[in-house]
Amino acid sequence: MKTWFILIALIAGCAAHAQDTNARPAKVQAQMQKPAPIIQKPTATLILQQPKANQIIKGKITYSGAVVEAIKTRRPLELFNPFAPPEYGSPEDNVERDSINRRVSGLKLFAIHF
Repeated sequence: MKTWFILIALIAGCAAHAQDTNARPAKVQAQMQKPAPIIQKPTATLILQQPKANQIIKGKITYSGAVVEAIKTRRPLELFNPFAPPEYGSPEDNVERDSINRRVSGLKLFAIHF
């Protein structure tokens, strides 16, 4: 009987000392009590979209593909170099992937987007 009493007292003591696992740390709790800073919206911003290495944008029409990239670059043979610098674009830009299994299903030689 004494063993059961000691065991129950030990479990009750551990349960009383337990802490909530979902409690926020004191630092986060102090930050939550501070008032949020007021963020002002910019009045007017102009975002210019930089075309990729394989894109030419003319108004609302975008031309892209490996042929466009070869025309745009000064050294078209550099497009076959696997160690070419990033200014020649990513090989993923000229690849068409299957929407289901994400495998390469074709190469994009020339494409027109409206």
